[in-house]
Amino acid sequence: ALSGTIMFKIFLLASLTVGALSVNSSGPIIDTPLGQVLGWERLSRDGRWYQAWTGIPYAQPPVGKLRFVAPKPAQKWSGILNATGESPKCFQPSFGRGTRSEDCLYLSVYRPKNGMIKMPVLLRVHGGAFQAGEMGPRENADFLMDEDVVLVKIQYRLNVFGS
Repeated sequence: ALSGTIMFKIFLLASLTVGALSVNSSGPIIDTPLGQVLGWERLSRDGRWYQAWTGIPYAQPPVGKLRFVAPKPAQKWSGILNATGESPKCFQPSFGRGTRSEDCLYLSVYRPKNGMIKMPVLLRVHGGAFQAGEMGPRENADFLMDEDVVLVKIQYRLNVFGS
């Protein structure tokens, strides 16, 4: 399970993510306390542009000596983190498709392109009784991005690795 400290850091990272923004030809780049992050843009269901950063680590990979201990906060990175793809899903019973990995503690942030205004933050934590689940495909944000809201989705360790 996620500790209160890690949850607070997720909220803090997500809140700061809606701050500084610059856009280059490759996509929007945001400044976070851990470093710069490159994202992507697309149209919502109703044709509104939104920005997203998918696959931002919020904890160190829980492998090796960190496998069965509480998550440790992510460390700063150098350069620009590419957050334009899907992150690996946490190990779980064989539901769905995609890459599974112990290195799965990532979050994704979505916001309307006019993200410089203050908006409520919706934190989505998937269900699954700590046995199964994932953030879901990035297209799931298409509906919500028609509203003035910041969406943050997280993944957490499951089954024997997390409960």
